Amino acid sequence: MCVYEACDVSENVVPAETDFRDEVLSGGRVQEILGKQLDEYLSDNKVHTTAYEKEHRVKVLETLKGICEDWIRGIADASVVGIPDGAIRICTFGSYHLGVDHPESDVDVLILCPKFVDRQKDIFGSLDVLCTGKRETSRRALVEVLHKHSQVDELLAIPDAFVP
Repeated sequence: MCVYEACDVSENVVPAETDFRDEVLSGGRVQEILGKQLDEYLSDNKVHTTAYEKEHRVKVLETLKGICEDWIRGIADASVVGIPDGAIRICTFGSYHLGVDHPESDVDVLILCPKFVDRQKDIFGSLDVLCTGKRETSRRALVEVLHKHSQVDELLAIPDAFVP
């Protein structure tokens, strides 16, 4: 599934049959039936995401990717490291990735960065910076960039989280 590889945020990617290890769900027909039943249930209970909401989420992911690309260029410039196009990858997972999100769902994302990025310093930075606005270097941590961005309403940074 997308947790381990880049996802194109311009389309709603559905997991392939090979993503399911359980033999019961590996048959395309069974998957199709379960998908229709889930769609009907979501529709009947008015928790289906509208086309407008889906389009808005795609735009949000595109904006996030742009913010991350600008940030990584700044980190690369400060480190005097060249970066190729596409150095940042945004992967979705959870209900959005599976296509079963509802209007109140969040969008779970994983941001993949080049190896020269220091996880603590470049991504999370110092918590003091968020509280005081003072930073030790000119490099801005991604959390700080997102926190100060005008389009970011809510941000939950989890420095102790790791993806296996």
